[in-house]
Amino acid sequence: MALPFIIAAREYNADQIRFLRSVQKVFLKNRNLVEADLYEPPLTVFGRNAVERFFTPGEVRQLLELLETLAA
Repeated sequence: MALPFIIAAREYNADQIRFLRSVQKVFLKNRNLVEADLYEPPLTVFGRNAVERFFTPGEVRQLLELLETLAA
């Protein structure tokens, strides 16, 4: 999967990396993930609106585009 590449390509902090790894697990389980899923369990263990605290809107958009490409 391409998420390890994304993680290695940027300087993310530990919380961001844990969140991305959780996104990867959810994606692999469902093979589908939309933006609303980033605000639902199990990703809510990181706190309310964690995605907004951890990533810029552009980074979220890039992540969703990557997941959409991988799902195709």
